[in-house]
Amino acid sequence: LHRRLPMFQLPDVAVLLEAFANPRFRQGEYLHRSLTHMGLLLQHRDDASVEDLAKTCIALRDLYPQPEEISTEVKAGLQLLGEALLLRELSELTPSQAVHVLHCMTHWRLVNTEPQTSNAPADLSWTLARELKGKLRNAGKEKPEDLAVLAEAMFTGGIRHEELWEELVTNLEFEMHRLPASFAAS
Repeated sequence: LHRRLPMFQLPDVAVLLEAFANPRFRQGEYLHRSLTHMGLLLQHRDDASVEDLAKTCIALRDLYPQPEEISTEVKAGLQLLGEALLLRELSELTPSQAVHVLHCMTHWRLVNTEPQTSNAPADLSWTLARELKGKLRNAGKEKPEDLAVLAEAMFTGGIRHEELWEELVTNLEFEMHRLPASFAAS
């Protein structure tokens, strides 16, 4: 990793971050170096696809919780990812990806924070919530657990979008019997 990390592109970093969700795989400074490399890619390159940005964001969600130093880096990376995603066509995301990106931003507590000069994660979360309206019926049929994830994200992040919430509750009632037990309990 030490030798090859500088050659990694964003999809490679996303796969590496997915692996780091397993604490046994985190060796030494590699998580820190991977986050630094991801930050550099996001700051100096603008060729990442919406899907790659979403996968990276979702991989970062699974790293929660972390020590303060790493947590700060993850949040900075999510800020950059939020900015990059806001510049892309978000309609290219599947409803499942949109739900999980939204969940990532709320999971790391980036949505309901004190006002900052730039709060791209909050802007992105609200944009994704508006984008999801009208798409939950089909999304629930494909992956009913995404409805439970969205409910948790909206509650945790304080996203009060009444129309989306009503649609979510209606579709949860339709798909409740198909939810795995862990998602039904949440």
